[in-house]
Amino acid sequence: MPRNVFLSFAMEDQRLANAFRAQARNGRSDLEFRDYSVKEPFERAWKTNVERLIRMCSATICLVGESTWSSDAVDWEIRKSIQLGKKVVAVRLGPDVREVPGALRELRVPVVPWDIEAIMRELGGVAA
Repeated sequence: MPRNVFLSFAMEDQRLANAFRAQARNGRSDLEFRDYSVKEPFERAWKTNVERLIRMCSATICLVGESTWSSDAVDWEIRKSIQLGKKVVAVRLGPDVREVPGALRELRVPVVPWDIEAIMRELGGVAA
């Protein structure tokens, strides 16, 4: 049974996020993605919509690219996911990515390489 996963990423990483989704589908993993890309200002209406989506998911995967560390939206999504009791896993989008959002460091969220099997292991027993 597929896991509903909220996908959090910086808008600069849209192309890589699409590649990540495609790889997960092609690899026949049990992941279904829900994402709400920031298309409106980072304000209350946006937060309400994102919170609703996070609540519908069993976990959040944060894709960490070169500029993700500076994204207020990604940081908020991570914190909200943890607050709602969701498992959060961070995926490093490249070997040279060093900086991560403050929420990942503070909340000790594991950061794994871009490897669907490693991600599935990290998600472990997360329910669908």
